[in-house]
Amino acid sequence: MTEVVIDKLGVSFGDFTALQEISLDIRSGEFITLLGPSGCGKTTLLKTIAGFVPVTSGDIRMNGQCVHRLPPEKRDTAMCFQSYALFPHLTVAENLLFGLRQAKVSVAEQKQRLQEIAGQMSLESQLNKLPAELSGGQQQRVALGRALVNRPGVMLFDEPLSNLDAKLRDSVRLEIRKLQKSLGFTAIYVTHDQSEALAMSDRMVVMNQGRIQQTGAPESVYHRPVNPFVADFVGGANILPGEVLEQQENYRYRVRTALGELWVHSEQPPVSRHAQICWRPENMQFGHAAENHLQLQVTTKTFLGNLTDFMLTSGKDDLSVRIQVQGTRQVQEGQSYAFHIPATAIHFLQEDA
Repeated sequence: MTEVVIDKLGVSFGDFTALQEISLDIRSGEFITLLGPSGCGKTTLLKTIAGFVPVTSGDIRMNGQCVHRLPPEKRDTAMCFQSYALFPHLTVAENLLFGLRQAKVSVAEQKQRLQEIAGQMSLESQLNKLPAELSGGQQQRVALGRALVNRPGVMLFDEPLSNLDAKLRDSVRLEIRKLQKSLGFTAIYVTHDQSEALAMSDRMVVMNQGRIQQTGAPESVYHRPVNPFVADFVGGANILPGEVLEQQENYRYRVRTALGELWVHSEQPPVSRHAQICWRPENMQFGHAAENHLQLQVTTKTFLGNLTDFMLTSGKDDLSVRIQVQGTRQVQEGQSYAFHIPATAIHFLQEDA
């Protein structure tokens, strides 16, 4: 297994800075996702780790060895691409064995590893077929198998499921995670899909504009985003500016907002007297409560199957907030209802990195 340490990494292309001061410690056998919008630098970071993009500043170490000046073939990595990158004129078996043949691995060893990886990827009956004869999911398994057959310490995934339909994507991501746990390799996985990152990760690394915004376990990033970008990008959130009027013990604050005064229970302190607060739509509830009681009008109601999404307004300053509830409710658009937000569901945000 391989540990990866990225220290103050910078990558520039002429006057454009793609990565700025990236520092990240990835433990052996850990599954890390790099999550962010298009152009945020996540694929550049992945390709820099692989050796396809040169480092401008900082360094990359694998098991203590500095590797950022080594060519890709000298690093203990393998990459699974978004486009699969299979050789169309080679059979599945020949695609799987391509890297081993380039490395001049013995024929006996090639045969053993082929049987092993074909079994792990459920490709035994497909070995003599060409890629064009396979489904998208099968092609993805071949691409993954071709990378894994070399037994890398670090697997790099560049949005490998983006070309699959939603149902197949769910099943393949479960297969990838199961394989990673059973084989024990370190995984660095690029995605712009926050549900994919939440479902697969040991830790998420949320990126924007070439910088890391937040790193942490999925539950931590989702329930305690550090800044407005993370709060909005990972799951969506209600974000309001407020003025801190009072601080009590046990991280309790009284905050004036456009919705009225709210009590906030936040271990993350406000950046100043004027700060932003945040809560997730599913944490807001219908009905009265002792504190944080609001009377709001329903402007839109959207049925989403197991959830119903409501947009609410106070009628002041065109301010809208969102609530999500399980199932459906007999609620009319244009009518006002009582709502409340538990103080423990609200917390302060820092400024975007």
